[in-house]
Amino acid sequence: MTAPPARGHARLLAHRVAVAGLVLLFPASILSSRVAGPLFWLLALTGLGLLAARRGAALPPDRRLRLALALAALGPLVLNIVSVVVHGRPGSAITTMPFLALPLLLVLALRVGFEARHLMRAAMLGAAAALGAALLGLVVYGAERADITMNAILFGQGALSFAVLALLGLAWRLPTRWPVMAAAAAVAGFFAFLMAGYRGGLLALPIVLAALPWLAAARRIRASRQARSPQQARSPRPPRRPGALTLVLSAISAVAVIGLAVTISPLSSRLGQIDDEIAGYAAGRIDNSSVGARMAMWQAATTMLAERPVFGVGARGFQAALARMQREGRFPADVALFDHAHSTYLTVAAEYGLVGLVVLAAVVVALWRLLGVGDAAVRRIGRALLACWLAFALTNDVLAHQTTQRLLVLMVAVCCAAAVARIGAPNRPQTSQHTTGHHR
Repeated sequence: MTAPPARGHARLLAHRVAVAGLVLLFPASILSSRVAGPLFWLLALTGLGLLAARRGAALPPDRRLRLALALAALGPLVLNIVSVVVHGRPGSAITTMPFLALPLLLVLALRVGFEARHLMRAAMLGAAAALGAALLGLVVYGAERADITMNAILFGQGALSFAVLALLGLAWRLPTRWPVMAAAAAVAGFFAFLMAGYRGGLLALPIVLAALPWLAAARRIRASRQARSPQQARSPRPPRRPGALTLVLSAISAVAVIGLAVTISPLSSRLGQIDDEIAGYAAGRIDNSSVGARMAMWQAATTMLAERPVFGVGARGFQAALARMQREGRFPADVALFDHAHSTYLTVAAEYGLVGLVVLAAVVVALWRLLGVGDAAVRRIGRALLACWLAFALTNDVLAHQTTQRLLVLMVAVCCAAAVARIGAPNRPQTSQHTTGHHR
């Protein structure tokens, strides 16, 4: 028995709105936190409603995957809340709420059939938005760095993430009808990242290069085509694959554009400051230099861990502990008192102790496991993205900002959804007839 036409149209409209919301959340996250935050939680509540009404796609069918998802979603929040209670911190110190949205966004993405092609569109839109914001700030407003929409470091993390998604999606043949535009999006994201002058993002570039097994991808594509069933071979609207000429031209364009960006971007001058900032730190003259201040805070964080190794100084207690050390003469007077150590690992170590580091490691392993159940393309793209965020965390605390937490959770959730969909968890809406060309 088929659904009435009106109901079918309503379901189709709801499906398209939900997919559009997930796609538009990517560029919104780098353009406006005031827009991205409510949209993020609105989509999460939609997933919660689907789950409560038992109309959403099932969570991962494997019990171990469900436990991994629960750990990834609840681990940071439980650790945060326990630390707040034990140390008597104010309720505002509960800061890891976005992780609670991880399974809800996954349910929503499964229910609406959020596919690899949607992920590519989201990455392309995000990269285009990052480029537009960077050019607006630098050309129209004359800003020194691309930071008119948010802090330059947070902007650089988002822009580079979009570039990585577009580049790896192109390399691993994620479905897209516009391979040239995907290549252009990767260049745009890298350009915006360079214009942000975010030096810590360079730590992620080796991960990106290591995750581009072009030849292996081509062999897997050919093997999957040969093994595809006749019904799958007749799938409508098969995605185009980037040809050799497209890849060569894209590579040449990328080198030219990025070379130009390095020349004119603040990143080149900021790279030249590293030696001076390290020398100043060694001589005891920091004067709030970026590298010098980080080294001082990293040393202070290790001291906090040594003094309180088990549970740390408490959630959001880094700044107060830093101020106390400064009064005692154990922290330089010419360094500002930040509320995190500019390193996720050291901030967690200082505020949550060894217990926090164990929980952090368990959450990373759980996310790695969740991203590993899909096919080769989804698995490698998701894990490479996670590795990039772990690299970002070396020189900046990605958990200290709601903006970066939401973007990290969003990217992991949709990649996990694409991976879980490969093991047959969800049933697609009857009104959605699109295919990615990758289902087996």
